[in-house]
Amino acid sequence: VIKSAGKDFSVYLPDRNPDENVRALQQEFISYNLGKDYEGYDTYLVVLESQQGSLSATYNHNGKLTSVVENYQNVQLPAKVIYSIYKDYPGWTIVKDKFLYTQKEGDIQKKEYNLKIKKDNDVRKIIVKPTGEIIQ
Repeated sequence: VIKSAGKDFSVYLPDRNPDENVRALQQEFISYNLGKDYEGYDTYLVVLESQQGSLSATYNHNGKLTSVVENYQNVQLPAKVIYSIYKDYPGWTIVKDKFLYTQKEGDIQKKEYNLKIKKDNDVRKIIVKPTGEIIQ
């Protein structure tokens, strides 16, 4: 999504997340009209929240979007993420998940799932990309 911001353009790349709540908050952000709220400030912060997470966007003094940080909990995971966990960790159960998605100047900086998995009394924390690649 590209929006005009004075002489500049703001770029926001919504995620094609399988979770309806993530998409709804992103759509609310896309629909948000900054208007002239930013005038008189060096930076302007917009925070949108839902029960599952938040989206924080920072604009500069010209009204140009400079960064977006999205943080969600207990979201519907992509099939590739679920498949890679159960393939590499047979018998383990995903007990908690967080989705982190950050952008700066229209470039994706981070897009990952932080998962807590459990098997019997053993608990591990792992990080997985939406493609299913296990980072850690």
